[in-house]
Amino acid sequence: MSYSALSKKTCRSGNDSIADVQRSGQKSKMRIPSQYAGMTVNERLFEARLSGAFDVAARAGDRAEMIRLLTKVEVDNAAWSVDIMLANQKR
Repeated sequence: MSYSALSKKTCRSGNDSIADVQRSGQKSKMRIPSQYAGMTVNERLFEARLSGAFDVAARAGDRAEMIRLLTKVEVDNAAWSVDIMLANQKR
C-alpha cells in the first residue's frame, strides 16, 4: 500500500491526532492507532492498571465512574457499553 502524501494534523479539540492520507488522487482521513488499538476492554483496563477500580465501580453500580474509566482507555460509546453491562448485571 503506497501513499502519495501523509501528514499529521491535530483536530480542533487538540487531543485527537489524525492523518490526511492522499491515495490515488482521493483524500481521506484516518486515525493514528492508539496504544489500545486491537485490545479488548478488559485488556485496555488491565494495561492502564484500572481493572480493580473498574470492578469496584461495577459492583457498586457507579455508572459515572465506569464511564470515566472506559473513556480513559478510549472505549468508543462508553456510556452505551456501561448501560449494557449494568443491565446484564441485574439479570
